[in-house]
Amino acid sequence: MILKWAPTYRVTLRKGLRAIDGSTLPRDFYSSVTFRKERIPPQIDFVGEGFYLTRQGNLNLGLSTINVDKVILEVEKIFANNLTYLLNVQNLSGSQRYYGYYPLRALGKRIHQSEMVIQMVENQEVVTPIPVKEFLADERIGIFKFTARQKEQRWNMASKWVVATDLGILAKEAGEDLWVWVNSLSKLQPVQNAEVKLISQNNQTLMTATTDAEGLAIFRNYKQFTDEFVPYLITVALGQDLSFLELQRRRVPTSDFDVGGAPYLQQGYQAFVYNERDIYRPGETAHLAAIVRGENLGVPVPFPVILRVRSPDGKILTEQKGKLNDQGGVEFSVPIPDYAMTGRYFCILLIGEDEEIGRTFFNVEEFIPDRMKVTLTTSQAAYFPGDTMQITVEAVTLFGPPAAGRRVEAELDITPQFFSSPSWRSFRFYDEKKSFSPMHEFLGENRLDESGKFTYTYKIPENLKPPSALLAKISATVTEPGGRGVTDMAQVTIHPYSHYVGLRKAKEGYATPSEETWFEYVTVNPQGQPVADRNLEVEFYRVYWHSILKRMGKRGRYRYVSEKVEELIQKFNVVSQAGIGRFSVTPDQYGKYLVVVRDVESGASSSISFYASGWGYAPWAMDHPDRLELDLDKSEYQVGETARVQVRAPFSGKLFLTLEREKIFEHRVLNLEGNTATLEIPVLESYKPNVYVSAHLIRSTESLERDTPARAFGVTPLMVNSHANRLNVTLDVPDEIRPNSTLKVKFQVKGQKQGRPYVTVAAVDEGICQLTDFQSPDPHAFFFSKKRLEVASFDIYGMILPEIESSLSSAAGGITEARRRHLIPVSVARVKPVAFWSGLLKTDRRGRGQVSFDIPQFNGTLRIMAVAFVGDQFGSATKNLFVREPLVLTPTLPRFISSTDLFQVPVNIYNGTGKEANIEVRLKIDGPATIQGSDRQSIKIPKDKERLVTFTVKAEETTGKVTFHFTTQGGGAQTKMQVEVPLRPPVPFTTLSGNGVVEEGKPATFALPGDWLSGTTDFTLTVSSFPAVQFAGSLQYLLRYPYGCIEQTTSRVFPLLYFDELARVAEPELFKNNSADYYIQEGIARLESMQLISGAFTYWPVGGYINTWSSVYASHFLVEARRAGYVVSDRVYNRLLDALHNYTRSYRFEDPYSYQTAVYACYVLALAGKPDRSTMLYFKNNVLDRLPPFSRYQLAGAFALAGDLQTARSLLPRMASPPKLDVKRETGRNFNSSVRAKAIMLDVL
Repeated sequence: MILKWAPTYRVTLRKGLRAIDGSTLPRDFYSSVTFRKERIPPQIDFVGEGFYLTRQGNLNLGLSTINVDKVILEVEKIFANNLTYLLNVQNLSGSQRYYGYYPLRALGKRIHQSEMVIQMVENQEVVTPIPVKEFLADERIGIFKFTARQKEQRWNMASKWVVATDLGILAKEAGEDLWVWVNSLSKLQPVQNAEVKLISQNNQTLMTATTDAEGLAIFRNYKQFTDEFVPYLITVALGQDLSFLELQRRRVPTSDFDVGGAPYLQQGYQAFVYNERDIYRPGETAHLAAIVRGENLGVPVPFPVILRVRSPDGKILTEQKGKLNDQGGVEFSVPIPDYAMTGRYFCILLIGEDEEIGRTFFNVEEFIPDRMKVTLTTSQAAYFPGDTMQITVEAVTLFGPPAAGRRVEAELDITPQFFSSPSWRSFRFYDEKKSFSPMHEFLGENRLDESGKFTYTYKIPENLKPPSALLAKISATVTEPGGRGVTDMAQVTIHPYSHYVGLRKAKEGYATPSEETWFEYVTVNPQGQPVADRNLEVEFYRVYWHSILKRMGKRGRYRYVSEKVEELIQKFNVVSQAGIGRFSVTPDQYGKYLVVVRDVESGASSSISFYASGWGYAPWAMDHPDRLELDLDKSEYQVGETARVQVRAPFSGKLFLTLEREKIFEHRVLNLEGNTATLEIPVLESYKPNVYVSAHLIRSTESLERDTPARAFGVTPLMVNSHANRLNVTLDVPDEIRPNSTLKVKFQVKGQKQGRPYVTVAAVDEGICQLTDFQSPDPHAFFFSKKRLEVASFDIYGMILPEIESSLSSAAGGITEARRRHLIPVSVARVKPVAFWSGLLKTDRRGRGQVSFDIPQFNGTLRIMAVAFVGDQFGSATKNLFVREPLVLTPTLPRFISSTDLFQVPVNIYNGTGKEANIEVRLKIDGPATIQGSDRQSIKIPKDKERLVTFTVKAEETTGKVTFHFTTQGGGAQTKMQVEVPLRPPVPFTTLSGNGVVEEGKPATFALPGDWLSGTTDFTLTVSSFPAVQFAGSLQYLLRYPYGCIEQTTSRVFPLLYFDELARVAEPELFKNNSADYYIQEGIARLESMQLISGAFTYWPVGGYINTWSSVYASHFLVEARRAGYVVSDRVYNRLLDALHNYTRSYRFEDPYSYQTAVYACYVLALAGKPDRSTMLYFKNNVLDRLPPFSRYQLAGAFALAGDLQTARSLLPRMASPPKLDVKRETGRNFNSSVRAKAIMLDVL
């Protein structure tokens, strides 16, 4: 039936009607419904998002209304000299319902109020022109705020700021300079003799300039001002005309353009810091070098630099000083302590204490080098549903031959991925209404063929409908005969759609109910190229929630459940363009909305949700200019060539073309008659490695229509070949050498313009390099990498209001993740890392040099890496060589052995003798372990093949070192190798001590423990006339104390400052090779590595927990050590003093421990010559009764060290006998005990 307006209809829902959740209606339901023609609620708005109105045009401001017949029009004027104050509290753009408060009487005045009659057309938009010209007659220049409100409903209103001007402003921030172009908005002619001012946020005129014949004014060195005078505003005045540009709000976005890269050095220095590898074990030494260059790659005069190494927890491991050589090079060696925590360490090169000029990193891990290289490749870089993916896994041993016959397994994961394109970064190619569950596929376990390869196939499912693109992550693991695996990973994109739809809002922020909200879209193929004539379907939803009473669970209880509802409001179709298209939707009330755009043929869709609101916040212009396409005729140019750039524009107008990077190299102004042009650009030396061609196109506002842009923008990089700055480095090494031989690396550097280059050479096991996918150092790639665009553009053209006729208008209508390597903690052979470093070597006059490395017992691949530099030229070279014997042994041993362990030792043998041979393998063991069964095995191995033999070994019930000697012979060849493995004790080490007195002629008897593990005991008898030898046992225990907290570390080295002779007697083995000074300096280094930026010391080497007393205790030792002549870093020392000053004031009345710590800090400060007298006097006069005896002694000591002996004596007791103390021994807080208290008193006295 056809329903009509006005009549009342009776609607009946019958009993038994089933609901969406399966429940039924228990009884009949009746209701009456009347259909009436809806009248849209009254609406008031202004036309356009901007606030600049062309002074030479009609000077009409468009007022948009629906179902409003009268409005009250109010006009307020803000005087020009108050503009900065206004902009600090107001965002002028948009037609907003509510603006923040500003004091009108302090900034301007109301100049008009009247009633305006609107020629209303029911339910249709009517645009009424408001003449602005009549308000410009006042001789005082200013800006205007127009407010229109409904006469009956005054809360229904809109406001619009208006600046009437013909002065268009375009500005560029280039380095230290600010370029400002001023052109007529209506005629596009340059404006000469205009006064341009740069004004700070606190309304101070910083600089003034006058435009030249090109309409250009340049503020040189405009960044000279401090934070108190931040450049904020550009004003331009000519006669009675005024315009302005806000620097913080009118920046032209460049996110859709290729403008990324490394920063370009404009002043100061930068350094390429590199190492021979980026992974080490605890106890190794990291070798680093740095190449420092100044502006324009100039070689600096030698000056000192500092290398600061920070551990993974942010603490400083070490600081080293170095000095640049004559070519700006410097090198460092960083010992990594045995106790170093694992993780990533950052190496920062500094000038002085804080100016960073370069950095690199290395990892510390307990690793075992790979012995294979596994490579995973796919037949294509991207796939579509239904395609068959071919995945090839190839493995070769690092000593050369393919890893034939080894087990391989692979798996694949398919996960959602955002489709993106560099040209359309601000668009969203994702539909939140769709979902996709990750897929996991195990591809199977197989064996590599004779060439070390295996190919998997996987057919990609069809009918995939994810929110966007998909990412396939593939991993393959090849397992060695001994059980250790090496993994490689790859990833490819799966395009479920033939075309994608990108969507973005034309304005950020909330939408306004009953007003159009504009969206921009683009349709692209999987390569990111725009495609026209695609049929797109647009759906517009209102999103809300229904709360219903629903029966839940088995017990039938009822509860309210909110269910999301997406109500379709509107559905229509659009056809894509070869670029950006636009459409609008209108939310009818407050709330959440969803827009979905779908490519009808491909099925791809994008969605954006937004909110419609009206309180305190409104949309502002996104400032998305129309795109200006710039195409270069070549991807790279030589210096001296001419680049041809084609400009493709959406309209004709005036074109501002600049060549820029960190500054503006060249600028041109041209008239673009049509919509295309070809320009020629000579390529200069200063453009290396790249510059940017930037274009700004503006058009006249005389015929600017509603919702059309006044400008277009584009930028593209112009790459310049820097081959002339590359040194040609060659390495002369053999293709293959034997282990236990000397490798001579000859190198030659060619192409240098002048001077003798410096060279570093490193030879590193490829198995170490591939653990972290280490890339060989390349200084040329660093210094001549693509530089980012650092010139920022600003303009007012995105804020131009359209021209409104004077008559009444008619009704209106990542793809790639970082490669990951597995550091697999399995039972493998314990081998010493094979890595060599030459340090900085200077070539001879012909650019030649040589370095030799002694190669140990090792089979694998060595990566030889050379880095060379001189002046503004840099080079590098890499070459691999095999280190192997005809018979290659690869045993797999555990990392450690425990007492009585029974284990197997698999030994893989490769026959590279060139013929089939019977190979005999023999195992000999030195140490507490025995072979179970035969110590030799024979096996026939074909030419260029591998075979596996296994020995069984049992460890004895003891500790020590077990050395495995492997010998193999056959086919006329023989190989030997040995591996050491520790046999650890079954229980922790235990130390007992005792002492006594031996009188002349009288024997003494000692009872030694007899139940200790055989072979693990070590007894020392010390006889001395030195009475303090009775403390030797305690001191010995202290020096060998196994733990590493701040208190225990300090306690180990503190006694050495005073009792070094006693320490030598107590622990003679400890001082056999090193003096007490060595251990003190090592202790200082360790404590320094535990200091935080605050100056406090962490309790443990790892983590950030601070025990305040222990921190003061460590500071006490470092102060005493410095007084004794030991080196303590100024940085560490100054920070600990700052921390001590903070501790002296960190006491709380209810916490007696805090007073003890504060007094201790006062004592240490006084010891350092920095007494905190005010705090000391406060403690003496106010809290003496709250201090324990040992703290009173410390306070007395602080006064004595500060030179006030009279006060110090008054605090000490007069009796000479030691006080009786009954202090409970504590294991936390301040570690109080009776013994410690007496020790403190003795220390003070």
